[in-house]
Parts: sequence; structure tokens; C-alpha cells
Amino acid sequence: MKHVKVKRGKAFSLALAASLTAALGVPAIALAAEDVDPAVQVVEAQGASAASFDQNGLERSGEVAATVGGVEYATLNEALAAAKDGQTVKVLANTTMTTGRVEGVSITLDLNGCAVEADNRAFNVVKGGRLTLDDTAGGGVLKVNKVGSTLSLGIVTGSKGSVVMKGGTLEVPEYGIYTTNDDTGAYVSMQGGLIKADYGICSIGNGTEHSAKVEVSGGEIRAGIFGFGTNGSNGNGGVDFVMTGGTITSVAEDAPALYLPAYYSTATITGGTITGGTGIEIRAGELSVSGDAQISGVGPLESNPNGSGSTSSGAGIAVAQHTTKQPINVTISGNVKVVGTVALHESNPQKNDSEAIEQVKIVVTGGALETNAPDASQAIYSEDCTGFVTGGTFNTELPGAVLADDSAMLVNEEGSVSVMSEADAVAGAGAFVEKDGKKVYYTTPAAAENANPGASENIEVFAVEVNGQKFATLKEGIAAAKNGGTVTLLSDLGSDQVSADKDKYINITESGTKATIDLAGHAITLDNADTISVSAPDVTLTVKNGAIVNTNKDSYGLYTYATNDNITVALEDLTIQTVDQAIGVQGLNSNQNVTLKNCNITCETTAVYWPPKSGTLTIEDTSIEAKSGVTIKGGSVVVKGDTHIKATGEKKIPEDYYDGSPSGNLISTGAAIYVESGYNDRDISLDIQGGTFESEKGATVLYFAKEGESTTVSRDIAISGGTFVGEPPAAEFIVAGVGLQLDKDGNMVAVSAQLVPNADKVVDGVYVYDVASGKEITEADLLALMGMNVDVEKSGYTIKVDAANLAALNKAISAKDTSATFDFAYTAVKDGAQVLADGDAVDSVTVTVKLTYSSKPAGGNGDGSAAAPGNDDGPAATPSNGDANAPSKNKASKGSMPATADGAAGIAGAAVLVGTAAAAAGAVALKRRERQ
Repeated sequence: MKHVKVKRGKAFSLALAASLTAALGVPAIALAAEDVDPAVQVVEAQGASAASFDQNGLERSGEVAATVGGVEYATLNEALAAAKDGQTVKVLANTTMTTGRVEGVSITLDLNGCAVEADNRAFNVVKGGRLTLDDTAGGGVLKVNKVGSTLSLGIVTGSKGSVVMKGGTLEVPEYGIYTTNDDTGAYVSMQGGLIKADYGICSIGNGTEHSAKVEVSGGEIRAGIFGFGTNGSNGNGGVDFVMTGGTITSVAEDAPALYLPAYYSTATITGGTITGGTGIEIRAGELSVSGDAQISGVGPLESNPNGSGSTSSGAGIAVAQHTTKQPINVTISGNVKVVGTVALHESNPQKNDSEAIEQVKIVVTGGALETNAPDASQAIYSEDCTGFVTGGTFNTELPGAVLADDSAMLVNEEGSVSVMSEADAVAGAGAFVEKDGKKVYYTTPAAAENANPGASENIEVFAVEVNGQKFATLKEGIAAAKNGGTVTLLSDLGSDQVSADKDKYINITESGTKATIDLAGHAITLDNADTISVSAPDVTLTVKNGAIVNTNKDSYGLYTYATNDNITVALEDLTIQTVDQAIGVQGLNSNQNVTLKNCNITCETTAVYWPPKSGTLTIEDTSIEAKSGVTIKGGSVVVKGDTHIKATGEKKIPEDYYDGSPSGNLISTGAAIYVESGYNDRDISLDIQGGTFESEKGATVLYFAKEGESTTVSRDIAISGGTFVGEPPAAEFIVAGVGLQLDKDGNMVAVSAQLVPNADKVVDGVYVYDVASGKEITEADLLALMGMNVDVEKSGYTIKVDAANLAALNKAISAKDTSATFDFAYTAVKDGAQVLADGDAVDSVTVTVKLTYSSKPAGGNGDGSAAAPGNDDGPAATPSNGDANAPSKNKASKGSMPATADGAAGIAGAAVLVGTAAAAAGAVALKRRERQ
């Protein structure tokens, strides 16, 4: 018979000499029902040609052809016959041979760079024999010629024969190495060298598991049809193929490099390179590919039924159950790379029934599977199998049906696809699109746009993440984080990503919510009347690290609705931009606590409205700019740090109180801070510790109470620090001794704290002490020599003196030794801090003590020493309040200010109207939503 070529497929078809049909028969690699060729039998071929292979046409007869153990032989066949177990037959010249037989012994044929030629068959290896083919010199060839219709085979094994190929080239028109079906324990090891044949290695097996084994760890198989193949007929099979290295190539565009149709057979591939029209086609048995193997199908994509051979081309790996309906198990893992028009292609070309196809199982847990035609194809196609991909990377998206239930695709901006658990995909995703009933995840919204051009309406962008779980809206994230979690923004958000509902703003509606919203440097942009709404009691909320912009003409920023008590909100490192009020709480609420820290707040009306029955607004290191800055009608307000509140509106003096009703009017006064009385059921406390307060046209701090108002609640305004640019605060609000004064421009500023020696006793840095009394000086006496230009106690400073020289000073006093002077360094620390902030640092001052000795009493103390003013022990008296520039206590009053350092008058009469009823015509009216 001749070789039969089937369109889009190949089959093994064998022909042999007519007389050889006995027990070692091997049918073609095909299905059982196909025509069976005559058998292969392990016999010596007769009448082998003796023609020389010498390219120069020289006869080799009578010359030395080979050597064994130092003995030379005229023919290679003689040398082979003489070789004993373990010996090497070394070819010495180009020669010919008849079919050799290796039986029961292990020998090595070293081609030694020579060419050996045989007709139709080179070797039979039988009965446990082993032939090792090597080529120590390189360039050697064992060539089989096809003569007549006889099938050409290179090396055939039977009855536990084995072949090891280490070097040289085995060149055969049809079959390179062939293990027959009588061969229990047949073994082939390809470690090096080159096989050139239509069928590189063919292993039949005897139909029992593990009856033959082929290992490829190196070398190259260059095949015209199959590089390695088994036989799919019933009664054959049980072949184990293992490849860890080497190269197998089929040059036919319609044939696989590896063809695997056999019963009970396995193929395990962890390395090497396999290339063919299809890389591997499996039609029965088990296939496992992993490691760093490279598998490619380079032919055009086709899949056609074939009852006697292969069916597919263009696939990296093709899975196509044969008509034998045998189970198939395919596993792809590790770092294997599989490439083809379709990298992995599963089909049912024989139209087998569903019961048979259910035996086809595929598992993909890793590897890189790529199509070489990404615009026209996908990396995986499966006609029958579903839910089998749990890992790996791909250069196209996959059909959703092939993904396991808990697996998903994550696609980057370059289109590279990774399959992983859905949880991991979500963790790495910025967007998703629903496809084939599954979500396809994308690393960024841009990646989703790239993969879905013209379908942006289908793209859902992940808005936030909570503890590794992602959500499409901020509202969903807040619900997931309500018990103390953090919602982290993944990108800038618009209204639809804040909430999918009609209320497109941040809305806290569940009592007891405790959550943090971390904008992570992103911005939220809204066009809604609300921005952050708290409509439930007992809420703790932090919003930080980003920007919130609401462009709606009626937009509020933060607002707590009635009647919801016990609310704590912290806004940190946040930019808030609204049209109407930026920060506000409901006046009917109690225990409302809001902290603004390192924020930047702008709006077009009143920035902050604070009217609660109780609670504290803390403003620290925050910039606020609006027509009116902060309006206070209840609760406590603390302002400190590097805060800057700027009012840009017209100056307006209220005539009446705002009553809190939605229809009422709240006057925009143009003040940086405006405190309004009127609610007689709640205290008001304003504590300004620092910051800058600027009003372009009005007061920096303004308090309004109607004349004759009688109330039992407190109205406490205390200013202990800060800079006031514009109309200064009333003197009665200034805490005495804190060092505030008017500068040359009429602005109230804080005086830099300085150490000031007691001018009564320290002159030009020197204190003179008369030793005549012999009285020692104490550390307290030294401290009494120094004061400050601010109230030491109220400003939080403590004066310290380095008393290291005190003992030496008192020793000199006792000895009435006036020859030396003694230096004492003074420092000031604030609130116990050893390292002070820039604005609090105080320069040290040194006072030198100079000793004198008078022989006559001076000042009437009877001992000849100079009397110290104000006491009877020598040192100077302490200033009355520790402030060298302060007035005496009996002249001070609550509303007075200390004299300035240069003798200028205080500002007790500063132009701040308290309790006036100036006209309010033209004032800006601000509507409140609810009463209070």
C-alpha cells in the first residue's frame, strides 16, 4: 500500500514485504474500522544494496569500515555482529550496510562523522536489546533509502527493545524510529541528534497501559508529517510520551507535530519546542503541558472529520475526540506558551454523541495562550467543554463559557488578558463589562474603552473599594463600610458613580453608621442640591484626601438634617467647592461635632453655619473663603493653627435675628466670623487660638445681640491668638496678656514672644550684686530677673535659666570675691515643648552677674550692701504679671489690651459694633432648609 494523505489530516499507513505478516503485525495509526496494512515484523531485510555512499564514487569493499574494541572490520555488519554487550561500534568510513539486528545486548553505534546507508530498514532491536546512536565527531548520517514499494524504516523495536539517540542524523523517507505493538516495555530516548522522516517517532503500544515509553529531552525531529505519533486502533495504545526538551517540527501545514489518538496513552510535556500545522492534536488519552514548553500551530485554521488520522490545522493544541469515543483529559499549566490561529481548539468533528463528549475534560490553570490572528480569532475555542479555565494569560478575551464559575478575566490597556479568581480580578480592576453572562474586568476605564470601542455605555467603572471588594457606586461602598470600614475611591467620580439612585450625592441614612471615605487624591463632581448629607443619628463619618465640587446653584456641602443627634464628622485634607453653604448642621440637633482639618473651602454665600444646641466645630489649618466666613448661633467653635478665613462680601449689620425658618433670612455680614445671639436655649462659645482672619469690607470678628436682650445662657468669645486683617475684633474679646496689638496698617497681629530682662536691675545685660550682705542667690532669684513681652502664664510659656554657674557664684559671694563675673542663659519653652514651632520660638538671653563689695551700708539695711528694690534680699522684685509691657493689675480691665512695646496705646476702643442695630438694607438673604 502507499501512504494515504487525507485532506486536513494524516494517518499512519504501513506497507511491507508480502511475506512478513505474522505476530508482530502493526496496523496503521488510524481507527479500528479502517483498512489495516500488512504487519511490521522485526527481521533482516534481504538483498540490501552494497553500493558505496562515497560522494566520490569510491568503492569501500575491502577497506576497514568499522572498529569494535580495537578490532577492525571490513564491513559494518561484521562489526555489529561481533559487538558484545556494552561495546561501541565506531564507524571509520562512509559505508553501506544491510539491516542490522541488536538482540539481548546493549551496543552503541558511533557514526564518527561518517555516512552509513541502508535500503528500506537500518536496524531491528529486539528481546531486550538496546541500540544507542551517537556521533562523537559530528556530521555523521544514518540514511535509509526506500527501494521499491517496501516501507522505509530507520530503527524498529520489538519485544522490549529500546533505542537511545544521542547524536548524528537519522534520515528516512517514512518512519524514523518505530516501536511495534508486540513490544511490552519498548523504550525510546531522544537525547540529541536529528531525525528527518515523514514520521519521526512512531510508538504503537500493545493496548495495555504503560506498554511503551518515549522520552524526548534533546535533539531535533524534523518531520514531513508527524514528528511523534501513536496509533488509534483498538488493541494498540498504552504509550507514555514525555518531553522535557528538544525540538519537534512538522513542515506540513495540515498535520500536527504530535498526533495522539491512542487508547490508554499519556503525553507529558514540560519543555522543548513543538511546531506544526497544528502543534499537538489529541484524539484520545491524556495530555499535560506545563513548564516552559513552546507549542505552535502555524497552518491555516481548519477542522474536518477524519476517521483515519488528524482533523485540525492552525491550532496550537487541538482536542478532537476520535470515532473510538475514548476519554480525553487535557491539562495546561505553568509557563507553557501555546500559539496558533486558535491556541486551544476543542471540537467534535466526528459528531460523537453527548455521552461520549462528556468524557472530554480540559483544565487550564496557567500558561500563555495566544492567537496569531487576534483581529479574526480568539485564543481559545471550545465547541463542547465549558468552565475549564481558571488561570493563564491570553492575548484576546475568551468566551465567557470557558471560564470556571469563580474565575474571571482581567484585561489591561494593551489588551493582555489574565484569568484569575474573580476576587483577584476585582481587586485589580477599574471597570467591567457584562458579556456572555459574566463580567469581564479591566484594569482601568481606558482599558475598557480600548477593548469595547463604540460601546462605552456598557462600561461600568469601579468607583470605590472596601477591604478589597470593589463597587460601581460610592453608595454601595458606604453600605459595605458602615461598621467601621474605609471606602477608597479608585478614580474621579461623577454623580452616577456616587449613586445609581435619583439622589446623586453622599447620603448617610442608616443610624449608627461609622465609616471613612478616602478620596485617595481623586475628585467627586456633582450637580445636586446636596453634597454630603447626614440623615440619621449616631453617625461617625470621616471624609478625606481629595476634592468635592458641586456646581448646582443651590448646592450645599456638608449638612446634618433634623432631628439627628450625636453626629461626628471629620473633613481632612479636603477641598470643598459649593455655590451655597459649604458646612452646616441643623439647629434642632444636639451633640453635633465637626472637624475641618487642612481643608480648603470656598462658596458664594456663607461658608459655615453653626447653630446646634450643643457640639463643637473645630477649624484647624484650614482655608475658608466666601462672602461671609463662619456664622455661629449655637454650640462651640474652636479655631487654631494655620487657619485662614477670608470674607469678601459687603459689610452688613443685622437688625434682627435669623429665626432658622426656611423662609427666614440669614444676613451675610461680610465678617470673617460672625456670632449671633437670639437662641436663648443654648450656649455659644468661640475660642480663637490662632490663624488669620480677613475681611475685605467688614469686621474680622463681629458679635450681634439686641440691646436689652436678657438671657441665662453664656456668650463667651475669647481670642488668644491670630492675625486680624481688616476691622479688628472688639477689645473685650481679647484675652489679656496674649500679645496682640495693632500694626502700622491697623491690623491686629500677634507680637513675637521675647524674653525681656527686668529693666530695674538688669542694665545692658548686666546685673550688679553687692556681696556685703553675704546672702546667697537662689535659682528663683535668677528667674526673677527675667520676664517676657507677653503674659507668661496665659501664653503658655515657661522661663528657664541655666544655673550651672550658680554654685561658683555663691562661693564668690561667700568669699566676697569680686574678681569674676558669672553668665546665666535664659530660655523659654511653650507648653513643655523643647522644640518649638516657627511662630513660637523664643531667642535665648544671657544675663551677666557682676559682684561688688561696699564697705558702708547702703539703703539702710545695716550690713553695708546695696538694697534691692521691692524686697529685702537683694534680687529684683518680679513684675506683677510677668509681662514687662503690661499695665499693673489694678488698672487692668476685661476689655483692656496691654500696652505695645513701643508705648503705643492699646485698642480698647477698636471700632467693632456690639449690640448695634445698624440698617441692614441690601443684605444678602440666605435661605435655611429647616427651622433653626
